[in-house]
Amino acid sequence: MKFILQCSICLQNLKSPVSLSCGHTFCQTCIQNSFDTQEFCACPLCRQPALLSSNKTDELLPLVQQIYEQEGTQGLLNEFPTLIICLCCGLTPVNPVVLSCQHMFCQKCIEENLKEELLCPACSDYSFNIKVNTNKKYKDLIDWYLKEFKIEEEQEVVNKDVQNGNINGIPIFVYDQSVIIYGSIELQFLEFRYQEMIKMVSSGSGNFIISSDLINGDLVQIRSIKKTKKGYQVQVDGLSRIKIKQIYGYIEGVKTSYQQWNAQQLWLAQCEYIRDQTFKENCFQQYKYIVATLQKLYQNINLEVGDIFKAFMGKITSLSDSESSLILLTSLNNNFEQLYYETDLEKRVQQIQQHFAILEQKIKEIYAKDDQIQHAKLKQDSIEIISYPEFDVTTQYFLNLFNIKKVLCF
Repeated sequence: MKFILQCSICLQNLKSPVSLSCGHTFCQTCIQNSFDTQEFCACPLCRQPALLSSNKTDELLPLVQQIYEQEGTQGLLNEFPTLIICLCCGLTPVNPVVLSCQHMFCQKCIEENLKEELLCPACSDYSFNIKVNTNKKYKDLIDWYLKEFKIEEEQEVVNKDVQNGNINGIPIFVYDQSVIIYGSIELQFLEFRYQEMIKMVSSGSGNFIISSDLINGDLVQIRSIKKTKKGYQVQVDGLSRIKIKQIYGYIEGVKTSYQQWNAQQLWLAQCEYIRDQTFKENCFQQYKYIVATLQKLYQNINLEVGDIFKAFMGKITSLSDSESSLILLTSLNNNFEQLYYETDLEKRVQQIQQHFAILEQKIKEIYAKDDQIQHAKLKQDSIEIISYPEFDVTTQYFLNLFNIKKVLCF
């Protein structure tokens, strides 16, 4: 029992305990000092990115500690059923979850509650923890209690909202940049209001939406949080394309529709995943041929530049055809990014094929006719050709096939 109530950093009894979204609990001072000394803010035990969103601490664990010290094991066992309870159902929690406001619930209870509104049922604070991990301290406490009475805990299987294609209550940031699915990007949060917003996001699931038009967007997940002199540098990974159905927020506890002028407010989105249409047989075969051509080209390009595309080709060959075609589309040319949120696979593959064909013809023309008139004609076309005299035709074609800056982000 003493071990359960200890802080994993100072190895002393927990003082002003704070639970992170990863499920680990520390003294407030210990975890804040840990964050202050880290280049990348993360839980010391599991390395999941995290920030402290408020000064609120858990008031229940110190009470458990006090009862245990004053009344011993039997006293704590007597108090346990009325002390360690879910604030929704009033029973001993199954898969205990602690929100950023430090209130505890059963995982199933809080997920059901947050479907209605993203406020803690106990204090009405924002709660983005619908996918938060089970709290380790409370889980150990409950296991200890059940073991004393030889009770087997009932296991709940929770169906996640993401499985049915809908997402509710995900924080949304207006940002004029796409995050390609399975790609990464670094975001800067410099203004104080944005720093506070990212603290709230990281204290929950760590997922949020980036959108430039508030119609379509990209669901991203925090990979790392780095402190800088001016704010936070946040590395995120693209998870999925989404279509936004509604934007709202809670102003003084009241659900309010999106107000464009209210930039201080953290807004939330109700949205759905964008699912591609099924590949038709002819389209499927065409895309298989494109990938096979890429692999053949890649195997024959100059070794000096081979490493540039290694990770990119790894993505193309390991992901599903639908997802890899998205990556290929957005890597070819900026003019094709408008198709990124569309579901028409046939149209997407046609655009990829068209790019391949135009580029192949132009590369051949460069080698066949190298005069000023030809170069002037090429400059007027939408696809820019870069000459690499030191490389052979295959390598030059492969280099010109992609927007290299985009490829490198993979």
